[in-house]
Amino acid sequence: MTKIAVDPALGARLTEPVEFTDTDGRTLGYVLTPPQLDRLRRAAEAQQRQAYERGRQLLPDDELIADAASVNDLCPEAEMERYREQP
Repeated sequence: MTKIAVDPALGARLTEPVEFTDTDGRTLGYVLTPPQLDRLRRAAEAQQRQAYERGRQLLPDDELIADAASVNDLCPEAEMERYREQP
């Protein structure tokens, strides 16, 4: 992550939302506040959990294990337990 120090005068002018552009007006990036970043991360984690659950509905663990065993690619039991414990 690139860190940029902002003097107090510029900091006072930066109000949400902030978009950084180049001189031609092309967007370079956006600023997220720590709470916004946290909310975005939680949303991404929730989406990953939902995708995992959909996958488990399509291919239950016993079928996944049987498929992996057929190619000698079984996950260690500790890894399988970690996935079973996910909410």
